[in-house]
Order: sequence, then structure tokens, then C-alpha cells
Amino acid sequence: MKKIITLLLICLPITLFAQELIGKKKKYISSIKQSSSLIVDLPEMSIWSNQAEAGSLFLICYFRDEKCEKTVSIYPNEKLKQWEKILNTNCAKVKGEELVWLDQRRQLLFKVVPCENQTFALESTKANVQ
Repeated sequence: MKKIITLLLICLPITLFAQELIGKKKKYISSIKQSSSLIVDLPEMSIWSNQAEAGSLFLICYFRDEKCEKTVSIYPNEKLKQWEKILNTNCAKVKGEELVWLDQRRQLLFKVVPCENQTFALESTKANVQ
């Protein structure tokens, strides 16, 4: 009985830390919908698969110090023109950069990265704007 209690006392903090970490991650990812399912969950990165028709195929979140530092959404190439229009309307194009936009209001930097398999990635990172 003492061994079981000792084992529970050792494992309980690990389980609680993992649940707390996942809870914090979900708090920072407002774009996760019920149509998404978690594929990979590591302390530094989470990958979500999206089954909704209109959404991204995958959402990748990179974490540092329990905060979402960068998100990458993978879309089919058919959505590229739509996203370029949205970014051109709501953000400022970064001079000298192709396919990079700055949202000064939210201080986010958006970058479109062409990928293989008829997809592209839309990266979103916190901008260092003063």
C-alpha cells in the first residue's frame, strides 16, 4: 500500500503539469475549433488537424515559455488568392519582402510560404514593432 501511495505522489505532479500545460496551450489558441483534433502535442509544439471544409488543413503552434510564439496554418493553394486579398486589405505590405505583411494594430507579422503537395503555409509571428 505504501508503494502505491508513493507511486501516486510521484506521478500526480507530472500528470497535473501536463494537464495544466495543455490547458494553457488551448487558452492561447483561439482558432482551434471543435472540428479540429490534436495530432502531436509536445511542450514546444502542437499540431492540429482541421476537418472543417473552409478552414486550414493543419494548424501548427510553436510555444516558448508556455506562450504561443508562432502559428503556421497549412491551406490548399486554392485559398492563396483569398488570403492575399485579406492581408492586402487589413495589413501593410513589408517593403522589400515578397509575400510578407505587417498588422500594426495586433503587431503580427504574416508570411506566406509556398509548400509541396498543392499547399501553402501562412505563418503568423509577433512583430517587434515599437
